Amino acid sequence: MGKRDYYDVLGVSRSATDDEIKRAFRQLAKKYHPDVSKEKDAEAKFKEINEAYEVLSDPNKRRNYDQFGHAGNDPNGFGGFSQGFSGGGFEDIFSGGFGGFGDIFENFFGGGKKRRDFSNQPIKGENLAAHVKMTLKEQMLGKKVQLDLNVDKPCEICAGTGAKDPKKDIHTCTTCDGYGYVNIEQRSLFGIMQSQQPCPDCKGRGKVITSKCPKCKGQGHYRGKETVEIELPKSIHEDQQLRIREKGNYGLNNGPRGDIYLEISVKPNKYFKRVNDNLHLDLPVSYLDALLGAEIKVPTFDGDVHLKLPPNTKTNSVFNIPNHGFFKSPTSHRRGDLIVNIIVTIPTKLSAEEKTKLQELKDVSSFKIADNFYEDL
Repeated sequence: MGKRDYYDVLGVSRSATDDEIKRAFRQLAKKYHPDVSKEKDAEAKFKEINEAYEVLSDPNKRRNYDQFGHAGNDPNGFGGFSQGFSGGGFEDIFSGGFGGFGDIFENFFGGGKKRRDFSNQPIKGENLAAHVKMTLKEQMLGKKVQLDLNVDKPCEICAGTGAKDPKKDIHTCTTCDGYGYVNIEQRSLFGIMQSQQPCPDCKGRGKVITSKCPKCKGQGHYRGKETVEIELPKSIHEDQQLRIREKGNYGLNNGPRGDIYLEISVKPNKYFKRVNDNLHLDLPVSYLDALLGAEIKVPTFDGDVHLKLPPNTKTNSVFNIPNHGFFKSPTSHRRGDLIVNIIVTIPTKLSAEEKTKLQELKDVSSFKIADNFYEDL
């Protein structure tokens, strides 16, 4: 069964923007992640989603895919030719090397006897998706996190070969004679043409395993737990997706590890709110401090600071505390401000002594509402 169209896999149109593709990938990755999904085929769907995103999120790969389909990014298909033509000039094209006319004519006309050692070709591991939820303070100052992942790890029993005994149980495939591919004849307007496809028996490896490794069942790898430590940068944005390189699934044949696409979310804070690079705080203060003036403590993510309130401070008076907000960027030392909005609070319960003293103050106070205040109402 052939591969599905990558746009259909992500559920987007061919004119989808990069943001629409990224958003679709995030939603599907959350739904089908093997660690959380209860779908029977979640793992297969998750791999399909990752593969589609890896192509459509890369401008060059997407352009090749739009032009040539799945063959556009296949090193043995049109994609290799297209990249060779744009990148290296005539010497690369006619040299017969990777992506040149030598491969093209071999693929379509069956020429050449060159053995392709697919079994030893390094293959990059698949990407993973993960999610981290942070506090607002951790978002501002950065944080080290540990991710407990289920990853495909090389089998240490068979050294990644998939064979019970690598010396005895790996043999040259008799179907393709070890070439890794077979010639297929097809009729066309130009007559009968031959094309090469991966061998169905050895899956393009050129080798077959007669007795499989009992641990990995011939796969050369197995699913296992692994804890990965990641340092999240300071002042990242919520819903920002970070790409952690080479911390995903292990590659085959000493290929590099895949990447982790890490999505960030931030827990709501009861007191503080981020606005661009500034922090905002609604700070309740006593009506007596507001009336008489006082030096008060203001909590910040860097520790308490002192703020001097002038007498007769009113509700919604705003004070700036410089350099106590978010960093301008993960690598910057410059910071925004902490913007403090004063909320004057009046007690709802008073002791008898407090009531007596306030009544005495009221009787001698010179503060009166103007007699003509109500005249125009």
